[in-house]
Amino acid sequence: MKNAWRRRLPLCTAALLALAGCGIDHIRTLRDAEQTFSRAAEQENRVRHAQLADTGQGASGAALTGDLADSTGYRVAAEMTGKLIREKRAELEQDKLLCTAYVIRAFSLWRLGEFAQAVETSRQPCGDVSAAPRDRALLRVVDALVGIDESNARIANKERSEAEYQTTKTQIDQALAKFADADAGLARDHPLRAYLFAARFAALRVAQVAPNREGLTGTAESGPRNEALARVDELLVEYRRYLRCQLRLTGNPEHTSVSHWANLFGRKLPVALVSCES
Repeated sequence: MKNAWRRRLPLCTAALLALAGCGIDHIRTLRDAEQTFSRAAEQENRVRHAQLADTGQGASGAALTGDLADSTGYRVAAEMTGKLIREKRAELEQDKLLCTAYVIRAFSLWRLGEFAQAVETSRQPCGDVSAAPRDRALLRVVDALVGIDESNARIANKERSEAEYQTTKTQIDQALAKFADADAGLARDHPLRAYLFAARFAALRVAQVAPNREGLTGTAESGPRNEALARVDELLVEYRRYLRCQLRLTGNPEHTSVSHWANLFGRKLPVALVSCES
């Protein structure tokens, strides 16, 4: 399951900027950093799909090359934004782009696995974020995204213990609270909410499997697992309402991503569609 949830997260950060092609150096550099991050993210997705499709021993040659390419892209984006923040901080803040620069740097460091630096970057002051709810939400969840990665790694290691489970439970509970808090600060039809829904489902997937992976038995295993599934059922209703009522996305009879998440958890969706009136 390690890294699988990353494949499911829509890379909303690949469209962080809507900057016109202009001659202002710091804006042009920031746009270039965003595009570098976007290419790395797109390459990472292709690599993950290649790894899934590979039926041989280990990753394919194309996948190994892709891993190097996307890692290099994230490194370049992180270095570009780091230098830009150091040298053009005042200009970025004046143009209300400093938080965007921090988002690109923090997410690049996260993708590189440099978790401590990613979290530290996300906590740096970047001026008034009241006019940039997207940047504010993304910066607030970096440590939660790191928490999911760390929890995934923990449940995949060889140690099996109650102590490890409790560490994972605490980390996942904190991540879920962060995602919900960030979601509450966004307009109900904001596209970033889809990213946060995916992150919450990923966190609940860890919560579902962690008790068994850590060797718990009886009610110590079934209790937390059933609690996680109950939260999944609640989140599915919320997610279905967001897609159908806020984004006006429908399918046959509803958006395909709903079935994807339901199937992952082995849940059966009710026949009746959610009501947009409540």
